[in-house]
Amino acid sequence: DYTDSDYCAEKAIEVYGHEYAMHFPFHSWAAGRNKKLSSNHQKILKNGGQMGAYNGWERANWFAKNGDDTSEKSTQTWNREGPWFKRVKEECLAVNRSVGVLDLPGFSRFRVEGFGASEFLLSKISGSLPSIGRMNLAYFPDERGRVLTEMSIMRHDVNKFTLITAGAAQWHDCEILQSGLKKIQNVEVSDITNDWSCLIVTGPKSRDLMSRISNADLTLPWLSLQNTSIGNKHILLARVSYAGELGWEIHAKIEDISMIYDKVLGAGATPFGMYALDSLRVEKGYRAWKGDLSTDYSLLESGLERFIKFDKKEIFPGKQSLLKEKQRGSVKKFVTMIIKENECDAPYMSTIWHEGKIIGEVTSGAYGHRVNASIALGMVNTDLAISGKNVTVDIFGNEYSSARIGVIGSQNPEHVELRKYGFISSLFRGTKETYNLSAKILNYLGNLIVGRESIDQMGGPIKIIQISGEISNYGIIPLLALIAAISVNLGIINLLPIPVLDGGHLLYYSFEVLRGRPLSQKTQEVGMQIGMSLLIALMIFVTFLDISRL
Repeated sequence: DYTDSDYCAEKAIEVYGHEYAMHFPFHSWAAGRNKKLSSNHQKILKNGGQMGAYNGWERANWFAKNGDDTSEKSTQTWNREGPWFKRVKEECLAVNRSVGVLDLPGFSRFRVEGFGASEFLLSKISGSLPSIGRMNLAYFPDERGRVLTEMSIMRHDVNKFTLITAGAAQWHDCEILQSGLKKIQNVEVSDITNDWSCLIVTGPKSRDLMSRISNADLTLPWLSLQNTSIGNKHILLARVSYAGELGWEIHAKIEDISMIYDKVLGAGATPFGMYALDSLRVEKGYRAWKGDLSTDYSLLESGLERFIKFDKKEIFPGKQSLLKEKQRGSVKKFVTMIIKENECDAPYMSTIWHEGKIIGEVTSGAYGHRVNASIALGMVNTDLAISGKNVTVDIFGNEYSSARIGVIGSQNPEHVELRKYGFISSLFRGTKETYNLSAKILNYLGNLIVGRESIDQMGGPIKIIQISGEISNYGIIPLLALIAAISVNLGIINLLPIPVLDGGHLLYYSFEVLRGRPLSQKTQEVGMQIGMSLLIALMIFVTFLDISRL
């Protein structure tokens, strides 16, 4: 591949010569470059692309304009606000408010096909496979239940798949897929990385752009696939976006991607780079391999339980370990954090402190230009993974005690694409969302009773006011969603079998049916008194929790 003798010699000299040099976050080393080039490489350079190497592939990190300092010296800083900062912000806001395009050569991709391919993959991943014509995320655990890798699985037929993963994971993930293959006669795994390329087209106006350059069905849902064309070039169009906005990935043969890129640019898309993509995905809390996702953490610690199917018939690596962890509870938990007053974003493995003790580490950090905040993703001890908890983060030797754990909205509601549904569709979707939310609440209450969830997740009137204040900054739609969630919570509580609540009345009626006569007046009054006492005690308890967090 690209690691030929010249590359190895150049990198050996560079690494040895800079063994004690500072490794600045936005600095790129010069040796061994330009080994793999996109067919759009010269166009990207002409547009001001400042390149970085990703598994040998040159990709634009950001796009400079006339007068910007693009010297190596300008990158020798720990601060985020170098010459790239303003341009990355412009790129992020272009994606947020209009439509952007990222040329992304070098996605590692593998074709898995043959009789038994479905069973082969199911024996390696923790979750399920997509249906034909769709895609999903899949996680490959080791025997400890930790994350070996993450791949996107595209299903073309019953036993024909394309698996896509990070550029830097090409050899690593190929080995994972090849392992155990000798025992299966008819399944083939082939590396097709160098045959295909990808464009990410994303932003609220991406549907309008795509409608002008393709004949694709742009009403297909999230994670759908379709074979279509742009011009006279065949493409595989995937309804997915790592940037957290409306968008598609255009997958095409590497010799066709140049013409397609021209079409997308000509239709008005703004080119953006890897720095902008990293900012956008961190705002959404999207994980990245070898940082947020690694064998340092289990799937459960990484917040990926929804990608585990414990009840599937196939035995996958780490299943027993994950079942034991689910029963006893995870040691760590994935969180997002906002850090204030810091000039540098938190790098990988920055330590997280609370009351003088290390409680975790940062796994990714970037500045979120849509929300104007420095964001860090990380792992902390489960008992301290509490929304609103203040912690301290060490960034390059400086401690920032203004860090706060919580969830942050990643979009300005002014730029959220709203889709209207008919009465029947709205009723169906509302019922489905209410059911899903109710199931989560009941699951939490059940885990709380058996000690698998912390009481610190509970909140009373003060917490509701605080969260409402934060959510209101993002507009009326998120606020209405919060009101809906609170209403569902209250509805479920009202149905608990506690006298004075509706659930208590249903309990009385049940006894009446079973006994053939109502409970005595005295028994009902005693039940009401007990129920009222429980409710008052609960209100006092959650209010006490609120006050203790102030």
